[in-house]
Amino acid sequence: LLTELDVPVVLVALGSPYVVSAFPDAGAAVVAYGWSDPLQRALAAALNPTDLVVMSTSGDPDHPSTSHGWLLLQEVRRPVVLVGPSVTSPADDGAVILGLDGSPLAESAIEVALGFAGALDTRLWLVQVAGTTTVEQVERLRERGEAVSASAYLRDTADRLGDGVIDVGWELVQSDQTVTALVEFAIDRHAALLVASTHGESGLRSEVLGSTALGIVAEATVPVLAMVPSGGDEIALETGTT
Repeated sequence: LLTELDVPVVLVALGSPYVVSAFPDAGAAVVAYGWSDPLQRALAAALNPTDLVVMSTSGDPDHPSTSHGWLLLQEVRRPVVLVGPSVTSPADDGAVILGLDGSPLAESAIEVALGFAGALDTRLWLVQVAGTTTVEQVERLRERGEAVSASAYLRDTADRLGDGVIDVGWELVQSDQTVTALVEFAIDRHAALLVASTHGESGLRSEVLGSTALGIVAEATVPVLAMVPSGGDEIALETGTT
C-alpha cells in the first residue's frame, strides 16, 4: 500500500514500537514506549507538512484518551493513516471506502479520498449507512406520493465526482450499526483503505476522534485514513489531488 503512494511516509509507533516491523516500506519511523502530550506536540512540530503520517493506535471508542496518538492527530490537522489493533494485510489493489452521511464534516474527506483512489489506481466507493428510522421515514414519504429516494444523495454525489479517470461507485447499506456496516462493507470489497472524517474543534480527548471514527479504527481490518478538517498544508499525491 505505502509503495504505491508517491509521498514521503513517516511511521509513528507510540506505546508499541514493535509495530514498525510490519511496515518495512516506510521511509522513516518514530518509535517510543510512551505517548505523553509533550512528546506528541514535539513530534507534530517536527513533521514536514508534506509527510504522510502512518500511526498505530488502539482506537478504543470506550476510552478515547488511551487511543495512542489522539493529540498528534489534532495537532497536525491533516490526513493521518491510523492502523488499529484489528488490521491485517490490506489488499494492494483494493478499493478506497469513504463513509458519507450528508454532513459537511463527512464531505470534507471527499477530495482526499479521491486523491488516494487516484494514487492507488483503484475504485472509490461512497457508502452511506441508513438506519431503520431513516428507511421508515422515506417509506412514509413515498406513501404520501412524494418522489424521494434514500439513495439519491449518494447517486448524485457519485455522478458529480465521476470524471472518467477515477471509478466512483456508491452503496446504500441498511443497518442500525454504522461501524459494523462500514467495516463489513470494506471486508466484502477487499478494501485497501477506509476514510473517515473526525471531530477536531474541541480540545477534549473524547471529541478529537468521534465515537464512530474511533469504532471504525478499532474494528477495521484495513488502515483508516482519519481527517481532521483544516485549511493548512496539504499532502500532494501522485494525481495532484489532495
